[in-house]
This record gives sequence, C-alpha cells and structure tokens, in this order.
Amino acid sequence: MDAEVSTFIENVKAGNVLANHTSMKLAELQKIDAKAIKPIIDYMVSHLKEGNQEVVSEIKVADDDTAVFRLESNLINLPLDEIDRINKMISDQESLPVNVYLVVVSEFVNQSGLRIDEVTSADDFIADPDSFSATITDWISEKATAIAENKASEDESKK
Repeated sequence: MDAEVSTFIENVKAGNVLANHTSMKLAELQKIDAKAIKPIIDYMVSHLKEGNQEVVSEIKVADDDTAVFRLESNLINLPLDEIDRINKMISDQESLPVNVYLVVVSEFVNQSGLRIDEVTSADDFIADPDSFSATITDWISEKATAIAENKASEDESKK
C-alpha cells in the first residue's frame, strides 16, 4: 500500500485520522497478551483493508496521565503527532509505502520521552496480522516495564 504524500499530510493536518482509544493500567501493559492486544490490531487491520492510510489505535496509561502507547500507520519513522516535521522531511516525495509503527510517549521510557519502532509494512500487516501479535505484545510489555522501573527509580531517588 502506497500513499500519496501530499494527501497523507493534508489528511493528518486536517485531523482526518481514524483513531481508536482504550485505557489500561501500567501493570496490565507489563503483562499484555495476545487476547488483550487483538482489538487494537483488528482495528488497524480493518481500516487499513478499507484503504484508510491514516490510522491510530491508542492505549492510554490509566495510572500515568503522561504515558501513551500507539499502533499507527505512517510513511516514516516519526509519530503522526509530529506531522510538521514529517512534512519537511518527505514533502518532496510523490508517494511512499505505508508502514505500521509502535510508538510510546512517556517521560520515563528514555531520555527523549519517545520511542518508535517499525512493525512492518501495512501490506504485510494486513496479510497476516496474527504473526505480529507477539512482536507487539513483547514490545509493549518491555516498554511498560522500563517505564515502571524508571518511575520507581525516580521516586526512590526523591526520598
């Protein structure tokens, strides 16, 4: 699946992004499994199959207002929230393949407060979403654990 860059950018800037929101506690995310992640994957797959190229499935961390995990489609390895930076980097391109990325935003995930990793191309994701379930759950669990540990370390150092 390829996207026309200018149309993709315009749609995101206009807020024309299909988004699904759910909420889980950090401890739940540390132990997330295939059953818990299935609705998030299914949402992405169903909308990508329909030809929608701007799709986000988000998990807000219920016990940490600053943390959020997202599975999102995009053209490059930057979060959709940074559409102006994306535009500057790819506006000279006519079309690019749509990929699926995992994004976590939290001041406790790392120094930058952001981690983004490519899962696969949108085409491969649509073709066999179940094959990416373990990758997604392992990634979320790992990042949630890092957040919990870093948060605990900071809390301990304040004592």
